[in-house]
Amino acid sequence: MPVYAPADTTGMSVNPSQFDVLQHAVAASALRHKVIAQNIANVNTPGYQAREVRFEEALQRAVDSGGSEGLRGTEVDEFVDVREAAYSAVRQDGNTVDMDREIGNLNENVMKHQVYFQILATKFAQMRSAITGR
Repeated sequence: MPVYAPADTTGMSVNPSQFDVLQHAVAASALRHKVIAQNIANVNTPGYQAREVRFEEALQRAVDSGGSEGLRGTEVDEFVDVREAAYSAVRQDGNTVDMDREIGNLNENVMKHQVYFQILATKFAQMRSAITGR
């Protein structure tokens, strides 16, 4: 007698490419956290140019394509763009770090990172439920 997997009663399917997108989002937000921390650490370094991490465009391409195809590489540094921040304020010493902006960016990034992990945990719970039938 064949054994069948229980039907998905949650109405939500678990697509492996969703895991790829979430994995890249988590990795990119971790890199963004590191870059923001570097900016904050260099707030008093003359000539330091603040940097920023941009990955939303690649993430949006992945979501639009229905999977991870929009993410060019498998490593986070292959699809994110780390560049000098386009801040208008430059201090006399040439430093472009705006501490208020960096703290705001840090808080926003922490919230996004938590959301990515929560979605990932939900997807794993759905997968576990589908496998165990509970």
